[in-house]
Amino acid sequence: KEFWKYEITSISGDDWAILTLTNGTQYKFRISGTWNGQLVPSALWYPVEEIEDTSGNTITITNTFEDASPGDSTFFIDSIKDSYNRTISFDYFTQNFKNEGLKSITANSETYNFTYEDFTDTSGYFLLKTVDPPEGPDWQFDYSPLYNNQNEELTTITYPTGGVIDYLYQTETFSGFDTIRSIMTKTTSGRDVATGVWSYSY
Repeated sequence: KEFWKYEITSISGDDWAILTLTNGTQYKFRISGTWNGQLVPSALWYPVEEIEDTSGNTITITNTFEDASPGDSTFFIDSIKDSYNRTISFDYFTQNFKNEGLKSITANSETYNFTYEDFTDTSGYFLLKTVDPPEGPDWQFDYSPLYNNQNEELTTITYPTGGVIDYLYQTETFSGFDTIRSIMTKTTSGRDVATGVWSYSY
C-alpha cells in the first residue's frame, strides 16, 4: 500500500538488504559478511546499520552482538553518528562476561547514567532504579516485593521536576489465559502537579 521497496544487493563484498520508503529514505541492513570486526551471525533478524535520506544525509549505527547460544544472538547499539559526526555513545554493564543492561548514554559531552537493582528471584534480570542526568535531580523507580513469586511490580516513578506516578495492581484472570497482575489505579501527584487518579477495569 505504501509502495515500499525491498531489495538485496552487494556492497564491498557484503550482502545488504535495503528497504526504501515512499519518501525515498533508505534503511540498510547487512545480512552477510562482517561488521564492527565481527562475523554477521545467521539470524532471523538483523539490526539496521545505516539510514539515508534523498539528500544523502546519513545516520550510521554501530552494533555488536553476543552469541549467547545457537540461535540466541543479542545485539547492542554501540554508537549512532550522523553526517556531521555528531555521535551518541552507549555503554553497558556486564555480568558473567555478558552485556546485561544499559549503563550510560553520552551525547554532546554529557552523560546520562543508569543504575539498577537485582531481582530478588533467580531470573537474572535487573530493575532500573535511577536515571541520572548530567546535572540536577534524577528519575527514580521503586518496586514492590515479589507477589506470589511473580516478578516485582513497578509502584512509583519520581521525576526530576518532583512529579510522582504511583501504581496499584490487581489480579485478573482472562478467559483462556493465565492469571496475571494488571494495573488497578494510576495516581499522579507531587510538586505543582494536580492529584489525579485513573482507574482500570478489565
